[in-house]
Amino acid sequence: MKRLYCVPGGGTTSILFIKWQKLLGEEIKVEYLDIPGRGYLSKKPEQESMRGIAEVMADVIEKKSADEPYLIFGYCFGAVAAYETCRVLKERGFHMPERLFVCGSYSPTPDKEIERILGCSRLRNEIQRMFYHMFPGFLFKDEKVQREVCSAYMKALYSIYDRKGVIEDVSTDDKALAGLKGVDAESIEYIVELANNYFGNYVKDEKVLLSYCNDRSDKEKLPVPVTVIYGRDDDIIGDEWKKWQEFTDFEMTYHEIPFDHFCLVDDMDLILNIVADTEGVKNEQS
Repeated sequence: MKRLYCVPGGGTTSILFIKWQKLLGEEIKVEYLDIPGRGYLSKKPEQESMRGIAEVMADVIEKKSADEPYLIFGYCFGAVAAYETCRVLKERGFHMPERLFVCGSYSPTPDKEIERILGCSRLRNEIQRMFYHMFPGFLFKDEKVQREVCSAYMKALYSIYDRKGVIEDVSTDDKALAGLKGVDAESIEYIVELANNYFGNYVKDEKVLLSYCNDRSDKEKLPVPVTVIYGRDDDIIGDEWKKWQEFTDFEMTYHEIPFDHFCLVDDMDLILNIVADTEGVKNEQS
């Protein structure tokens, strides 16, 4: 049996991959490799650098996969973190993953500018749609209420950003959230806390990513096959996915899917099919 270590995108946790084990069956063991301080690694200290994050992730992989093959899947920020984790493992003399899957991600190329997503006005509708899909439906009376609550929160969040130029916590007393019908005050408080936590973590991760790319001067190639999954309509990454070829000694393989940057939220099953097909494993849903 081999393990598949799944690294989530900026601000999120590996709960996004929670269905994968059931769909993959018993041939591959899914491991949730969170950013230290969150999710399954919530007891680990937070790290302020990509190197620090990678060292913690490398510790987990060394412990669980000392004598067995493994794979790594990273989405967005998680793909770059996975790459740096491979560098750490290589330096330690640990055996490399059989394959690195990167999805919806820049390569770790130092000679580019990374757009600050939350500050980009043209992406606000996409971010709101992604945000909407993050919340479980049971929190709301119906889909209409869910959309209204998410829309109200995002309106409050961007109102703060437009005034101050930074992302700050939204208060449950914000006028955008006042008067919402179909959801009780306790649920509003829970949703706002969850949303504030997500966007707060995203800002931290974006800072780490920017620092990592700006401070690097090398393009170290890994002795690892890389499979790139990218969204056809991803205006954030664009064709930057092609640069992953510069970071592997192998011929890069790639798959285009019909989504934008938030493809992992839109259709995780389609992405899982690519992983399963690549590894010759039957997707239990197929």
